[in-house]
Amino acid sequence: MFSPQRVLSGGNLTSGDSHNVSFVLTFEDANFIKNVSGLVTTEGNTYIVLDNFTLVDMNLNHIETIALEDALRVSVLQEDERSPELVRYNLDMNLGELTLYLTETVNVTSLDVTQITLYDETMEQHTLTNSSYSNSSTGPVVVITLSDKDLNRIKQIVTLATSESNTYLTLTSGTINDTAMNPIVAVETPTRVD
Repeated sequence: MFSPQRVLSGGNLTSGDSHNVSFVLTFEDANFIKNVSGLVTTEGNTYIVLDNFTLVDMNLNHIETIALEDALRVSVLQEDERSPELVRYNLDMNLGELTLYLTETVNVTSLDVTQITLYDETMEQHTLTNSSYSNSSTGPVVVITLSDKDLNRIKQIVTLATSESNTYLTLTSGTINDTAMNPIVAVETPTRVD
């Protein structure tokens, strides 16, 4: 009846004892939902079903089951307005890969690698060219394959990317968007590789 759908794996309750219940989705559930087109994007495609073990009231009475055929439509849907953030990144010069780890699922088709700059300790830099690319799926991890042009230029700067202590990165808000088209939070201060 309802497709696509997701059975939630957990979450953290954010409301106290009340007739209104609020909770934060798990990272995995939130990213699954953001990765599926047509799931929890409008009030018209957002429904909930519950089994009677989902909640209990103050007297320990179980909530009534809401079966799939009686799915309850959301009354208010708050759209995603939160921008993704860079959590950490890795640079593998042997494989020629720059891996970005983000706080949420991003739309890889929005990736603009020319908004990413690598620095050494003296702030000598190289901005990636559009010859580098990503074949990653939409998700919270983006692997960028560095082109020969970019790899060779990085290697020409002998004090860049030879160790963790001389590898720094910045990126602009134009680098990538999440699936709701919120731009990534810019990393303006050169940040060391993890």
